[in-house]
Amino acid sequence: NPVRSSNQSSGINAEYGGEHVVRKAIEEKEEAISRVGPRGVSDAGRELFKAINKIYCNLEWRGSVIQGLDGDFVIHPPYKADNVTGSIENAVLRIKKVVEKFHAESSKKQQPPKTETTS
Repeated sequence: NPVRSSNQSSGINAEYGGEHVVRKAIEEKEEAISRVGPRGVSDAGRELFKAINKIYCNLEWRGSVIQGLDGDFVIHPPYKADNVTGSIENAVLRIKKVVEKFHAESSKKQQPPKTETTS
């Protein structure tokens, strides 16, 4: 009969600890996926979510709608300032400004750089 070392006898505890680590990794992955957004959300919607999430961390996707977890505001597709609604006027106004700035900066990035022509 082989003699079990103390490491082998604690294998059960190691398995449960490993299961905890795996569960935690799965939860973190699911959270990261939820931050990216559900299928069918536009790239602009995903980027806007990231931009708002930098200043307002209580944020989540509810289907294709971006929602403040405190219930302050929601943003419906196509994610323009006019699509921001909510129960707290100050929060709605602040988020509308963020959305407007985001779209202004996005449109600047999409414009091709001007090239000088010499004649």
